Amino acid sequence: MISRDWKVVFVHQRKSAGTSVKDLFPPVEGPDRGRFNSGLLDPTWDDPEFAGYYRFTVVRNPWDRFVSAWNYCRSTRGRPILDVIENLPMPDIRDNVLAPRQSLRARLRYALELAKLARDGKATPMGRGHDYRHITRQQWESVVRPDGTLAVDRVVFFEDLAAGLAQVFADIGRPLPA
Repeated sequence: MISRDWKVVFVHQRKSAGTSVKDLFPPVEGPDRGRFNSGLLDPTWDDPEFAGYYRFTVVRNPWDRFVSAWNYCRSTRGRPILDVIENLPMPDIRDNVLAPRQSLRARLRYALELAKLARDGKATPMGRGHDYRHITRQQWESVVRPDGTLAVDRVVFFEDLAAGLAQVFADIGRPLPA
């Protein structure tokens, strides 16, 4: 999310309070609401227009995040957790359907999900990676540069969200909304 009014970029880690965090900022509509959700993985991350913006993310205990995503994603909900762990979603849902390493149950679920996306007109590159972004992709991938440095000004821990967000709002010189 980009808040142009406040000059803030929020890198939204899936299943880590992202929607609630976005709601703390003035309303952001259109493409800016989802822009930079993938942080460094977004091809326009280094756009000079946003060079001076404050950047932060919220990360969550990986196991808690995994369980939350497992229950959230249609293709994994209802499958045994061991099956999901053994057959993690890949970036392109078509690969999940065709992958020989995927269980038959997993491939069927992904095929049904792909059919639904196609029916809804959402079988696009962004739509195909939904479960991968929620379950498989590691949180560090979107905020750690190849040289190991952080690409954000602050990392807030979900488990200490109130204190972390208070610090973010202090950093940007704004009162934390009640």
